[in-house]
Amino acid sequence: LLRNFVGHKGSVRCVAWACPKNGQSGRRRCVSGGDDGTVKVWDMAWENAQSPLLRSLTGHGHAVHAVAVSLPLSRIVSGSAGPVLPREFATTPHEKERKNARHTLIFWNLSTGAPDHTCEVPGGVTSIALSQDGMFA
Repeated sequence: LLRNFVGHKGSVRCVAWACPKNGQSGRRRCVSGGDDGTVKVWDMAWENAQSPLLRSLTGHGHAVHAVAVSLPLSRIVSGSAGPVLPREFATTPHEKERKNARHTLIFWNLSTGAPDHTCEVPGGVTSIALSQDGMFA
């Protein structure tokens, strides 16, 4: 065990790596999705001075089953097999509108930490692939 990152409540279901290719700027990141319905962004160059957790993204009402990242890391797509946040936990009209959605994909903007787009898909979300520019899943 090289490192132990603590942050999810419950099991981690999926992981995606964002490692810049030669000539690309950026740092190595890891994105995880868990049973707690969160997506977490981790700094893989973390030193003991601070927590490796860079951002925690909330919006799924159930476990996150799949994540994908664009390079450079500017967009994340996550998928769950259950409803997004219930109405009583929703804080914006958009979140309240999504309360009954099932099998949800969320496109996250890492600059803001907020969803750019949410869509309902038929069937369960078990895997996601994202184009290099982050525009297509």
